[in-house]
Amino acid sequence: MIEIDFKNFKLISEAIKILDLNVIRLKKGDAFRFIDTCKSGYDVIFADPPYDMKGIENIPEKIFLRNLLTENGWLILEHSKFYHFKNNKYFREERVYGNIHFSIFSK
Repeated sequence: MIEIDFKNFKLISEAIKILDLNVIRLKKGDAFRFIDTCKSGYDVIFADPPYDMKGIENIPEKIFLRNLLTENGWLILEHSKFYHFKNNKYFREERVYGNIHFSIFSK
């Protein structure tokens, strides 16, 4: 898990400890930089960027270009209704909960 905001990072870190979720790897930093330099594969990547953040539409392609998912891994991207990913070859389904949309991708 990558979190750039210090307060959120601290809150998430404390929750991980309290809930004993030692399988979660938390790093403080910029998610786009992490994608560009990461060499590990993950079973699940959940991306919840700010809705108005530039570059949201590029997240799936960057993750698949860098091969950041394991063979049966999943990318779940939370986004607003203004983004559509159905044309992405890795797109599997979209789930809508009010104004919140989740696009789900896999290899």
